[in-house]
Parts: sequence; structure tokens; C-alpha cells
Amino acid sequence: MRLKFQIIKVGWEADFDNNRHPSIHIRRGNWSAVLYDHPAEGWQVVSLEIARRTKHDTHIEEFDGEAAESKFQELVGGEISFASADLSAIENDLYEIGRKGAAKRWVGKPIVLKVEKTEGKKTSE
Repeated sequence: MRLKFQIIKVGWEADFDNNRHPSIHIRRGNWSAVLYDHPAEGWQVVSLEIARRTKHDTHIEEFDGEAAESKFQELVGGEISFASADLSAIENDLYEIGRKGAAKRWVGKPIVLKVEKTEGKKTSE
């Protein structure tokens, strides 16, 4: 199965040694996630926000690290395959034309990621 996300930000995240690595902020429905290209492990979900609306207010749930990755898998109903030509193209653009150039090219555009379905779970938005 393939899911479409909207790219809302591209840029850099610093690791513990203050080295910069590509990051992409994506949105689908009422939630958004930050994907980070870890130098040893590849692309992964590092944070997730879910906006829950009530009659009088909006409550934002925030998840980081492993909790974000787990909740992300629950929301999409499986494991995301980060082997995407678009992710590679965004990463290349960040290195070649910089954050502003990559943002101009990619922000607001859709990105489609493949999901390996988890047995017995539904995809939700």
C-alpha cells in the first residue's frame, strides 16, 4: 500500500556531535512527523504530533524517539519503506542547492511512501 503525505518543511537536524543531517517534516490529516536521515540507520521517524480537536480547544499530543516511531507505525497501519526516489531527491537537493532551494522545490508537494501492512490493523488519518 502507498500513502501520500504533504511536505511542510525540509532542512537539517544536528546530531550529538553537531553534524548536520537531512530532515523532512511531513503531514497527513491531523498529524505530522519529522523524518531524519540517521547516518548509520537511514531514514527514521524522530518526532510526531497529533492534533485532537474538541468542542472548545485543540489538544496536541507529542511523541519523540521510539514512541514517535511506534505511534507512526500505528497510524499508518504498518512499517514505512523509506526507499523512495523522492526522499533521495530531497536529500540531494539539500546538499546541492541548500535548504532554501530545496524548500522552494519541495515544500507543499506530495510525497508517496510505501507501507508494509501490519496484520490486523487499519490505516487511519
